[in-house]
Amino acid sequence: MNSLTIVTNKSRYEAGDTVSATALLELEDSVAVRSIYASFTAFELSDWEHGGGRDFIPHRERYVHASEEIVLLGTVPITGLQLVKDDITHLLDNHHEKLPPGSYEYPFSFLLPRSIPNSYESPWNSSIQYQICVTVDVPIAFDLVAEKRLQVNGHKEAPVWSDGDGTTMQVFQLPDDGFLALKIGLSKREYVVGEEITCNSRVRWSAKAEKPEISLELKQIERLIATGKQHTNESRMILSTHVFESFATGHTQKLEESFKVPLDLLPSLVGGKLISLSYEMVLKGKFSSNEDYEVALPIFIKTLD
Repeated sequence: MNSLTIVTNKSRYEAGDTVSATALLELEDSVAVRSIYASFTAFELSDWEHGGGRDFIPHRERYVHASEEIVLLGTVPITGLQLVKDDITHLLDNHHEKLPPGSYEYPFSFLLPRSIPNSYESPWNSSIQYQICVTVDVPIAFDLVAEKRLQVNGHKEAPVWSDGDGTTMQVFQLPDDGFLALKIGLSKREYVVGEEITCNSRVRWSAKAEKPEISLELKQIERLIATGKQHTNESRMILSTHVFESFATGHTQKLEESFKVPLDLLPSLVGGKLISLSYEMVLKGKFSSNEDYEVALPIFIKTLD
């Protein structure tokens, strides 16, 4: 059985790296070959669905960051009517070279752009992919095709925070004319997976509430653009919860907590055209008779490598 595989020089790349690869072709039978070519594509795929039934609307868009093709053997790839004409000509005179049984190696390389986002596989449907493909174009027969997805570390610079340091506070007016003040503070805003985050929070209120619940959460936010529309997916990880039987008027509660960023957490994603992924530390106050109140502080998550 004939086979085609791709071997790369590394398992993970940085933006600006050269990807060196080899196409390994194993032939048990002689095969006529029109061309052998390799292609590299870097693209974002933004994908979500809205509504259901007759109101179902799919939103899907593809943005190509880079695309390149290299001929390894034979002629430049052809398509359409030109391909049909060439197949007919080959039927008449077998003009394409035949490769005898054996093992063949075809080295090639591509240069990754410097300004690109990380490889990304959304917890939902979207993705950012870096893919190389090798095709053995066989006249009047099925082509041999091999694909390999690359893992790429792209844009790593954290944003400049518009709110300055690692502290933010907000005061909410409660329905009973009282107020709730939530304040959250972090020693820094950038973390790598596995690193410990220490959070200092303060909660103050001016009304009595039965069993108020205060929680600290890590919010993951995926923002998408497609077909001129915007969409947001969110998920939350509850880090801690504190339930108090009652609070006296004017009471202030201080909370200092530490936790480790999960090793399997996806890094923050910046530099994309259609997709971004960000995180917020959220301090939330919940009362049994009222809506939830929360204050959030953006943070930036990086990988170890």
